[in-house]
Amino acid sequence: KKGINRFVWNLRHQSLPGIPKVYIEGGFSGHKAIPGTYTLELSYGDKQAQLSTIIEANPLINLSAEAYDEYHEFMSAAEKTYTEMTHKTVALYNIQQKLEAVLSSKAIDANSPLHGEGMHLLESLKDWDALMAQRLAKAYDDVENYENGFTAYYITLINQADSSIPKITEGAKAKMDELNQKWNALHKEAKELEALIEKFNHKAYESGLGLLSS
Repeated sequence: KKGINRFVWNLRHQSLPGIPKVYIEGGFSGHKAIPGTYTLELSYGDKQAQLSTIIEANPLINLSAEAYDEYHEFMSAAEKTYTEMTHKTVALYNIQQKLEAVLSSKAIDANSPLHGEGMHLLESLKDWDALMAQRLAKAYDDVENYENGFTAYYITLINQADSSIPKITEGAKAKMDELNQKWNALHKEAKELEALIEKFNHKAYESGLGLLSS
């Protein structure tokens, strides 16, 4: 409606995605925008309005421009990696659910090689998903009962690095390197699973069945 309208930017980058029905005790806000000049854009229908604004450095925090840049680059890289692993986890879990439904529907002869291949693929998908996400936890105290999945550890790093003083510590860098090495191995396993899914899809298609997709 016409009149006085208020729009508030929390000075943060785009929020991070979550995994549906997976409880992770952490924050999903994007990292804080560093000092600099920004363009604010409001779009409504085919109309757009832009305004240039400046975020000034906090005078109570003695940080160099290089330190702010390092914070922004570190957080951007971590958020990009976390987003990638989250999307991959969701996609492979969706395929896992579809595969389980196909195998339980008896659309494939239980004694056929294709069924055996599908069961092996299903177990592999479940094993990988269990490493990435803890699907049993429902509340904050469940972390004492169930071990977190890898995505929870990664977002904890992001949350801990995003302090009120945007300075990246050597400890945060070391932890990021450690987790990225683990993600590289997990990502390799995900690609191998995707190759197996493609192979299974080809055989299923030849048998007149629909394809598995996320």
